[in-house]
Amino acid sequence: MFKDKLAEHEADGLVILGVLMNDPPEPAREFVAEYGATWPTVIDPDDAIEDAYLALARPTSYFVDGDGILQSIQIGEVRDEDFERQYQLIAP
Repeated sequence: MFKDKLAEHEADGLVILGVLMNDPPEPAREFVAEYGATWPTVIDPDDAIEDAYLALARPTSYFVDGDGILQSIQIGEVRDEDFERQYQLIAP
């Protein structure tokens, strides 16, 4: 779903960044490859990102606007309708 949404909204400036938390890198890379994720993915080995964003569960999606302001958090799977609702909070 994220791959399709990125293609749909990339011209608007949408950026997706994956963060690996508490996952061994190799299985995570395999997961990313299996689902065709084309966005950058970073590893959070010391939990700095997890702590800064108060990640409580996985998956968690953060919707940050163009000014870098966190507008919304969604814990759990993001369905198409969820994405569109959340995206409206950050759309340019």
